[in-house]
Amino acid sequence: MLALINPKLCKECIHYIPYKQECTKFSNQNIITGDISYESAYNVRHDSLKCSEEGLHYKKNKFQLITDSYYFLKNNMLIITMIGLLCVPFLHF
Repeated sequence: MLALINPKLCKECIHYIPYKQECTKFSNQNIITGDISYESAYNVRHDSLKCSEEGLHYKKNKFQLITDSYYFLKNNMLIITMIGLLCVPFLHF
């Protein structure tokens, strides 16, 4: 294991999907359905032929706040909608 002063963390990379802990840099497309599956960020970082511990394909995500907010809303849309609907009776028009 490398002792890095400033490690390249997947959670700060533009290729990282936080809620799935997957890397968009390494994907496979199903030739029947067209579905795209991404490799685990853990496996990618432990594979010397891919990103490896050095983070060979790392790109700093300059829009981290926007990316995190997007994935939060995407994964919690049902809950947010339900809370919104519960609040409607309390609105006075």
